[in-house]
Amino acid sequence: DDPNVETQVIIKKFALPTQFPKEVEDEAAQLPDAIRESDLEKRDDFRNRNTITIDPTTARDFDDAIDVNVLPDGSFQLGVHIADVAHFVQPGSAMDREARIRGTSVYFPDRVLPMLPEKVSNHLCSLNPKTDRLAMSVMMHISRDGAVRDYSFHNSVIHSRERMTYDDVQKIIDGDPVLTSRFASILPEIQKIDRLARILQRRREESGAIDFDLPEPLLTYDDKGNVTGIAKSIRHFSHRIIEEFMILANEVVARHLEGQQIPSIYRIHEEPDPAKVESFAEMVSTFGLKFRPKRVRPAEFQQFISSIEGRPDERMLSYLMLRSFKQARYSEENIGHFGLASDSYTHFTSPIRRYPDLIVHRILKASLQRRTQSPVPEAQLEAIASESSERER
Repeated sequence: DDPNVETQVIIKKFALPTQFPKEVEDEAAQLPDAIRESDLEKRDDFRNRNTITIDPTTARDFDDAIDVNVLPDGSFQLGVHIADVAHFVQPGSAMDREARIRGTSVYFPDRVLPMLPEKVSNHLCSLNPKTDRLAMSVMMHISRDGAVRDYSFHNSVIHSRERMTYDDVQKIIDGDPVLTSRFASILPEIQKIDRLARILQRRREESGAIDFDLPEPLLTYDDKGNVTGIAKSIRHFSHRIIEEFMILANEVVARHLEGQQIPSIYRIHEEPDPAKVESFAEMVSTFGLKFRPKRVRPAEFQQFISSIEGRPDERMLSYLMLRSFKQARYSEENIGHFGLASDSYTHFTSPIRRYPDLIVHRILKASLQRRTQSPVPEAQLEAIASESSERER
């Protein structure tokens, strides 16, 4: 009757590491307890920007922070600031080797098995509010219709003004009087963030990106760890805000590295197998629906999803379509991301919990320093991409 047993079974079945080796713990213990003056050398100071984080209520580590300015001509400056994990986790160190073995943090409904020790993931690298933190910042100049006009990358120091939750941000967007009063100091920032995210979402829809809005089950527990209920998680527009900004930052980084012909790791999603598409088309025809794409393009799938919106069988049909797709994976060769309708995409925005993101950070940092030698030998990129995809599965 111990509710912990099921979780332990899964941990054992997949041989998931639950403790860090002593050498990793010792290495983490030797890190400073706070940011030092020496850490700020050769960094751009973004501490005066109106930066905030938006995360789930239960989040303990914060990978990303954002800020938006509206420029005199009506265009936008978007700052996406990502925790500078690479500053603390050196290549070849015990922490780095362990992170590569783990590949990713593993999330259970009631716990997390982190990729990095708590001192790094929840303290030094977590972009906690009202605290100076080191970041890798992507500054983007975005036109009024959502096109990236220009961008720059920075080793930076930031100071998050507030730690916001998705629920609170959504209530502020909806005009909740209590929360708009409580967060009056950053209300203009949230309004600008909301405005820009809607522009980016519209542009991405026009490009044909596929948007599966499938709710996840939300498990609730009592204090003994027993499941007391299962609800459908609510996905607000505030969730989409962060999604849009992170997708854009990932694209900008990927296109930059590719444009500079710098070997890196990409997040790729191949076109679906035509046989599976045909099988899906036959399946939906039994529901009296027509799906006969002239070409296998993301926009064709998105049009179908839009056409079934509101039907009682919408979720089931969406899941069936999702199962006809190939799984996204990491690769040292870029072939684009079908689902996002993106010609170049990577993972850069979550280095606390994904190893490929840490690798991309190192590669980007080296390019900023105009180093001719890559921090990751090209021969290793294929192995890291393959291992990381396997760990993710």
